[in-house]
Amino acid sequence: MTTKTHLENLFLSLASEGYKKPTLRADGFIFKLAPVHGSNPGAVYVTRESDGEYLGKIHHGKLKIIRAYQAHEMAIEHVAMYPMGAALRYGHKTGNCAICGRHLDNAESVAAGIGPICAEKFGFLDLIAQQKAEETDIDWSIL
Repeated sequence: MTTKTHLENLFLSLASEGYKKPTLRADGFIFKLAPVHGSNPGAVYVTRESDGEYLGKIHHGKLKIIRAYQAHEMAIEHVAMYPMGAALRYGHKTGNCAICGRHLDNAESVAAGIGPICAEKFGFLDLIAQQKAEETDIDWSIL
């Protein structure tokens, strides 16, 4: 039996709570949960953020990348294992929310790297609160 990645578990948990289309942007990729009634229920599809090109999928902890895109394998695996850190890093770098893609214009959201609504839905509030309490930036190297 294979173990699901943290990203798969996060998306499946959100789906079970009624969140319709879990999506995460990170490191130039977009990750989306496959439809329940599709051919790969429970899989996470990976596309390139710049043009929407399909790169592969993550299913039951296994990454299946199209051969032409195998150079991206390690980056995709890192996001799958550390989705929270990758999402916050993305928002911090781009100024856009890693979940909904909207521009972050509130100073707290920009500093955190994610909007407050998405942070609550995706369970990122604890990490953001810890960052505030310590009055330090997130150590991106460990996420």
